Amino acid sequence: MDICRHLAKEKAELLENFYKSTITYFCSSWEEIRAVAAKLAGIILEHTDTKNMKWLDMEHLLTSLQVLQNDPSPIVQLVATQVLRDI
Repeated sequence: MDICRHLAKEKAELLENFYKSTITYFCSSWEEIRAVAAKLAGIILEHTDTKNMKWLDMEHLLTSLQVLQNDPSPIVQLVATQVLRDI
């Protein structure tokens, strides 16, 4: 969480790349990776000012998280639901 806050303040471009890499893991074949990626995306959003994140496609993120709510893994479903609730 501290890293996300620091990146948001000091290295916004790096945070953007980090976020874009993170959401690519929503399609991983490993359920643990999908769950952690969803959680990390939520942490990034929680600790940054989304108004300054012009590169953030919130509609795509919400759609992706909704897809993860229907994931075969209960863990992934739970994390996706929590992240959507917190957004």
